[in-house]
Amino acid sequence: MNLRKNLFLPTKKVTGYHLSRKGKSVRSYDNPRTPAQRIKDTGIMLEPQRHHMDKLYNSLDLAGLTNRINEIQQRLIRLAAAKTYSQAPHAA
Repeated sequence: MNLRKNLFLPTKKVTGYHLSRKGKSVRSYDNPRTPAQRIKDTGIMLEPQRHHMDKLYNSLDLAGLTNRINEIQQRLIRLAAAKTYSQAPHAA
C-alpha cells in the first residue's frame, strides 16, 4: 500500500487561501504530484537515495501491485467473514 500511495498516487496540497468576490474564503491548490516527487523536489535527498528511489519506481508494476493489494484485501474479507460466521450463534 505504501509503495502504491507514495510512488504512484498524486495528491493536491493546499498552498493558501484567498477571498472570493463574495468574501468567502477559498483554498488554492498546487499541481498534483506524488509524495515521492515532492520529496525529490525539496533537494534534501542525497544522490544514492534518489538513485535507489528511481530504481525502485522503475522496477515496480502498478497493475501487478494493485492486483496483489486487491487479492490480499479479498482474502482478509473472506477470513473475517468465516470467523464471524463460526462465532455466530446458530439457530437449532
